[in-house]
Amino acid sequence: LIFPAIALFGVLEIVFIILGFIYSLICWLLLIIFYKAKFYHYSKIKVDKEEIEL
Repeated sequence: LIFPAIALFGVLEIVFIILGFIYSLICWLLLIIFYKAKFYHYSKIKVDKEEIEL
């Protein structure tokens, strides 16, 4: 009775590790995309301002 419980717990642990890894990857991707989009947006505004000044 104890062995199946340990096996099930091990499988659950592996699943949680995989899910956590996928979740952290998605979070990193979103952060990178958001940061790049923000940076691009700001650099675009800077260019527009410089063009207006000229």
